[in-house]
Amino acid sequence: MAESKSYTKTFMLVSSDMAQNLNARSGVELKELGRSVNCLMYLVDAHVYKDCRILCLSGSLSEIDAGLRVLVACMQKLLRAKTKPTFETVMYMHDKSVVHIKSDFAERGRQRQGRLQPAPPSASRL
Repeated sequence: MAESKSYTKTFMLVSSDMAQNLNARSGVELKELGRSVNCLMYLVDAHVYKDCRILCLSGSLSEIDAGLRVLVACMQKLLRAKTKPTFETVMYMHDKSVVHIKSDFAERGRQRQGRLQPAPPSASRL
C-alpha cells in the first residue's frame, strides 16, 4: 500500500547550544541536511523553556523519518566532537585575579582510584 502524499510537521526541543551548532552559517548546514533527505528542517525563531529552541521537520511521514535519522546522527557527531574536560582545576579571571575552582571530574577520578586500590595487608589479616 502506497503512502499518501500528505505533508505534516514534527517539532522537537533542542538545547540552545545544539541549535547554534546546527544553525551555523545562517542555517546552511541544517538546510543541506534536510535537502539530503528531501525534508524541510528549520529552527523556530523563539526561545522556549529555559535554553531550548524548537526544531521543525516538515514533509511526508517517510521524509520526516529519514530526516530524524540523519539529524540524530549529525547531533551525535556534534556531541562526540565536544572536548571532554580532564582538568584538575578551572581558572577564570575575576576582575584582575585568577580564581581556581576544583574540578568535579578530578575529584571523581580520585574517589574511583581510592575504591580500586587493594586493601593494605594488615587489614586483610583481621
